[in-house]
Amino acid sequence: IQFNDPTSITLNNDFAYIVNHESSNIIKCAVNQITKELSNCAVNASDLRYPTTMAINNGIAYIVGQNSQTVYKCTIDSATGDLSNCTSTGSGFTYPVAILFNNGFAYITNTETDNSTVSQCTVDQITGELNNCTAAGSGFNYASGIMMNNGWAYVSNRKSNSVNQCTVDTLGKLTNCITTGSNFTYPYGI
Repeated sequence: IQFNDPTSITLNNDFAYIVNHESSNIIKCAVNQITKELSNCAVNASDLRYPTTMAINNGIAYIVGQNSQTVYKCTIDSATGDLSNCTSTGSGFTYPVAILFNNGFAYITNTETDNSTVSQCTVDQITGELNNCTAAGSGFNYASGIMMNNGWAYVSNRKSNSVNQCTVDTLGKLTNCITTGSNFTYPYGI
């Protein structure tokens, strides 16, 4: 197996999933539960058009496809960890980079513009589909990473070398965003 610009890794049970950006696939490896070493690595999902990140929510894998401007939803086999039936879900993304789940919503960063946004989608609790995707916040500068903690959202901005701190309001929208921290150089994730 050859890694080609791996951009993120997600752990789930006894498996690690490496997002292989330039090869447009996901590599699945077994995780040794004693040594924590990775082995038996193989391509597990392909033709994803430059994936950037992956997250797992309620037993479903979500893979951000940057160049396809979509989020793929994949079934995870509970025994083998294999990904299958990857289909697009949600809409309105512009070169998405990262995905995060919080309080029944999916948040997806949209990049490649000076005034980029973070999309907020409802997550169907039965099918896992992303629906009703709208801007949760805007005014970011090539938004790339997102993290939430205790009612706060943090969004990294690649072009302005900054991080925004936003309040997450009762509707899950990002408001009152301010610049926080300093000395960042091209922050991609957070």
